[in-house]
Amino acid sequence: MADINFSKIKKSLNSLQWHFDEMLGIKRTEDVYNKIAKGNKYEYLLNYSSRVGFLRKVVKKLDPIPTSVLDLACGTGALIEALPNLHSTRVVGVDISRGMLDIAKKKFRDYPSVKLMKVDFMKASFPKSDFDLISMAYAMRFIPKGKEKDFVHLVSRWLHRNGVFLIINSRRSYGPFFDKIYTKLYKGFNTEIIQEKKMVQFLSPEFYLVKKIPLTRNNFPFITAAYYFKKLQIKKTTKHFITRVRVKTFQAA
Repeated sequence: MADINFSKIKKSLNSLQWHFDEMLGIKRTEDVYNKIAKGNKYEYLLNYSSRVGFLRKVVKKLDPIPTSVLDLACGTGALIEALPNLHSTRVVGVDISRGMLDIAKKKFRDYPSVKLMKVDFMKASFPKSDFDLISMAYAMRFIPKGKEKDFVHLVSRWLHRNGVFLIINSRRSYGPFFDKIYTKLYKGFNTEIIQEKKMVQFLSPEFYLVKKIPLTRNNFPFITAAYYFKKLQIKKTTKHFITRVRVKTFQAA
């Protein structure tokens, strides 16, 4: 009789419980992530060190290297840890979960340039054009339904005119038919905008896609990619009319 791997069984059960809580939308997002943060369950389930290495490859594509960063839904700080020159980079990470932030604060306590804030990103307040890079990794689904335009306006306002809005998006894909069923079942979050076409569409009033980099191979049913967006710049075309134009000052190598 084969030995039973209780560690793997426990990991699978914790993962199922996490996704079940998210799917039903009964519990508040804050409560779901406070629960999964306990005992480092969250970092164990997603393999934190592997994710940091994964995100370092994404950040290396940025040119120039950002000197001011806002990480939305920062969690326990994987994307922040992936940033180069962390001691000299001004970083603000926001998250709604105290449990997740408590873990992140321990990691960055020796980095005075890193500030972590417990706040809903839809209610956050920052100066205009305050950041070179705004990032959102694996968190598009937390943008409230019906508030997509408000979210886009906030990011556009906070981002420097030549800055980059970086999205790392991971979604399940079982084919068009099952994707529709999945979207209806997943009541807790905004699952429609994690579809690539929808995401580019709702950002289009303020941003345009510079480059998309696929990040996974043969990882069915998950499809993960990094999306590098730039702001559309306002340009006066006549005395009374303005238009938004693409200004390609960034290259994702």
